[in-house]
Amino acid sequence: MILPIYLYGADVLRNENVEADLNDKEDILQLIENMKDTLKVADGCGLAAPQVGVNKRIVIVDGRELSDTYDYLQDFLR
Repeated sequence: MILPIYLYGADVLRNENVEADLNDKEDILQLIENMKDTLKVADGCGLAAPQVGVNKRIVIVDGRELSDTYDYLQDFLR
């Protein structure tokens, strides 16, 4: 699911973030999948959970878009 991306200055970005509860594995995995979908549509290389309105300390990075310049990023998705 594509999530809305909040831009600099949005109130949700001012909230304190909490660590992701690893006991909620299903919820975290679903959030990460949604963030991947959102990142792909946004044509970006990184996205943090607060940018999509979730105040948890989760970030994803996709270096594959830069693999033309940096070949070692060809399979980099974290």
